[in-house]
Order: sequence, then structure tokens, then C-alpha cells
Amino acid sequence: MRSLNAEALTEKIFFPYGVFYDLRAEGTAGEVIRSVGEGYSDGFTKQPLIDRPGSLGLTCASAVPYTIEKMERHLHTREAMMCAGEPIAFLAAPACDDAPEEADVRAFLLEPGQVVVLERGIWHSPAFGIQGPAAYYWMAEAYEGEPTVWKAIKGGPVRLNDSLSEE
Repeated sequence: MRSLNAEALTEKIFFPYGVFYDLRAEGTAGEVIRSVGEGYSDGFTKQPLIDRPGSLGLTCASAVPYTIEKMERHLHTREAMMCAGEPIAFLAAPACDDAPEEADVRAFLLEPGQVVVLERGIWHSPAFGIQGPAAYYWMAEAYEGEPTVWKAIKGGPVRLNDSLSEE
């Protein structure tokens, strides 16, 4: 079983999987518009988060370490993920016709104020809390009977560790 530590996100690291935005005042990632007013600062995406009308969801997840046996993909929608308050980690693998390969899986850390938008077909796991059980929001075109595909990781499973990558 492969064991992974989550990597801190950057635009360059996440580019093969989708778009990364850092909405925090100190961040500069993604096409983010910033404004500052008396007692507040804003960061928001220049473009709509996903490219069609989407549903907003909330997932409550276990903490790492966690062993992941299956990953999902959506061919009909992009999916955005963002923290509800605590840092989270998730797995991603390139789009392919069959199932994600264990050797291609990477682990990413998503912090409050950051957003990822997974492209169609990208294999991904649910996210898991870094500091304990955590919740996160997602946005995608979702409907009853949506064509989401879950498949076992070829050569897997993959263990998502409770420590972060030093890279």
C-alpha cells in the first residue's frame, strides 16, 4: 500500500487537475479580484467557479490518517472544493478511461481561503480533516441519478497520512 503526505497547493502543482485559487489577502493564486474596505478585505474569482449551474454541498469527513480504496470522477461537471473551517486533504489522479492508477495518485492540502476546481474526468477522493474530523463545501452540477463513477484504485489502496509533505 502506498502512503502519501499531502502537498501544499500552488497553481503550478495543481494545473494538471484543474484550477487553484487562493482567496486570502496574502495569496495571489488564480484569477482573483481583490478589494479592501474599512474593516474588511475581499478576494473572489474573476470567472464563475464552475461552468454550468451547480449545487452547493457540505460533506462531513473523517480525519487522516485514512485509507482510500476508491476514487470518483465526473464527466458531466467540474467540481469545486473549499474548506468549511479547518484544513482538509484529498487525493487526485489524472483523467483516464479505466480507473486511477496508484502510481499516479497525489495528495493535496487545502487550507481555509483556498479553492480547487477539478476538471471533468479527474479522479479524486473525498477530502479528510487534517486536525480531526472536518467539513468541507463542494459545488458541482448534481442531480438525482447523476453519472458519477467510483472505481477501485488500480494497485491500491492509498493511505493518506496525518503529516504534510516537506516538498
